[in-house]
Amino acid sequence: MVWHRATGEVDVMSSNPCIQAVVETPWYEGEPLWPWSVADYKLFSHIQLYDEMTDLEVGLIFAQLVQYNNLAETARSLTSHPKGSVR
Repeated sequence: MVWHRATGEVDVMSSNPCIQAVVETPWYEGEPLWPWSVADYKLFSHIQLYDEMTDLEVGLIFAQLVQYNNLAETARSLTSHPKGSVR
């Protein structure tokens, strides 16, 4: 089964298998654990990684990586430093 992003159609009879990289959207209660803007996706859905992702979609991917790797405090401290002061 192949989902075509451009048309939104699913091709179930495709003879060419296709593996698509996806990341599950992050879950949180209350305030987000990250200080940047992210795309609005349904919780526990999957976002496909592709070459024309928006900045908000990339922010969502990074939010999941930060949360998954328990890096929330590190992310907050990096964004609170003046530009160029973190090494």
